[in-house]
Amino acid sequence: MTLKYLYSAIAISCLLAGCGSSNDSTESDMDGDGGDNGSVDGTDGGDASTEGGDGTDGGDGGDSGDGTDGGDGNNGDSSGGNTGGDGTSGNFTDWGFIGVEEYDEGVEAFAAFARFDADVSVAQAEQELTPATDVCEVTRTDMGDFDFDADFGFEEFGSFTWLSAGDNIVISSPAGTYSTIPKMEFAGVIAYGQDDPIPGSAPSGLTVDIPGDEFMAMSSLAIPDAPALQVSSPASDSITPTTQFAWAGNSSGSTVIYIYASSFDGSSNQSVDVDCTVVDDGSFQFPSAIQAEMGAGFSGTGDVSRVAYNIVQNGSTVVFLFHEVAR
Repeated sequence: MTLKYLYSAIAISCLLAGCGSSNDSTESDMDGDGGDNGSVDGTDGGDASTEGGDGTDGGDGGDSGDGTDGGDGNNGDSSGGNTGGDGTSGNFTDWGFIGVEEYDEGVEAFAAFARFDADVSVAQAEQELTPATDVCEVTRTDMGDFDFDADFGFEEFGSFTWLSAGDNIVISSPAGTYSTIPKMEFAGVIAYGQDDPIPGSAPSGLTVDIPGDEFMAMSSLAIPDAPALQVSSPASDSITPTTQFAWAGNSSGSTVIYIYASSFDGSSNQSVDVDCTVVDDGSFQFPSAIQAEMGAGFSGTGDVSRVAYNIVQNGSTVVFLFHEVAR
């Protein structure tokens, strides 16, 4: 699974159009040592812990989380960075996904919330969403095969139930309310999204308030600022299997680069899509295995973007917040 595959699948435009697909995909760990299905550097991965206090009731909020009071655990409010609960460590069952995507057309915001039937490792989820090595996935979809199947990419974490988090998710800037994203339901899926993009660029210092319902109430969750992305290669949005990617890397902060391209394979009457989440170190080339999956005739268009992310945990609840900027 790649980060973009997950959150693009949750996009409201996809939900309302009833899109989705039954497809075959392959995933590759670029270093070859990440275990099955493209997981990165083994199942346990690195150290995802930022100690944020004591116990599932929110405790003292923690010194490292930089929050105000750590919240009231699973029955109340949580604010600030990695505050309350156990910091980002251990396991979770309730999961939230909130983000803003910044493009030429403006800024789009959306969110979704779910409860897994069994505990999920925070470290595993962080590895899958923001891998420490380059990971790509190639998906082939038969043209016309777009029946809605609600396959959103995080089923590998286990069976889950969509949750309501209130009627509206509110995103604020230092100047006041920035976006209010309403709840929408389609084919059993509960998600939150805007009708139209917000003109311009996203301001710095965005925060999120979750009013709470089946998913717990949380407040002042920080959406990180994403540094502007300067791509030197390719010069256009045309992408082939041998394209060399180069950009000004980000050596500090929690960011990854997302690369996406799509082409049509006339011989098989299939759409071929490649999604890569790669280390923000300034350079990338599709590995040979992925080039083979793309096919020699792959010639399509795509995009390169940077994703800054923040993970907040309060007891058994985790929220993944992100900010994406395209070049």
